[in-house]
Amino acid sequence: MNSLQQWYNYTNPKQRILMYTVSGFLVLAWGIGLVPLVFLLYFHFGSEKEAVVHYDDNNPPPKGSPEYYDWANREGRWADRK
Repeated sequence: MNSLQQWYNYTNPKQRILMYTVSGFLVLAWGIGLVPLVFLLYFHFGSEKEAVVHYDDNNPPPKGSPEYYDWANREGRWADRK
């Protein structure tokens, strides 16, 4: 007779039901806690991040792009108006 059978013989049904209920809730809580952790870790490390490009006088955006007009008018003038 192994130890699990001995334990089963020496415990009453109420003890076993309580133990299975408590351990079931612990497993459920652990699983529910793991889901957001995996979700957060994926979006922190796994998702691609968009590159942020900083334009200045030496690095203008391409002409004709929407960023170009914002960059050209940064001092209140249009760079392509001559």
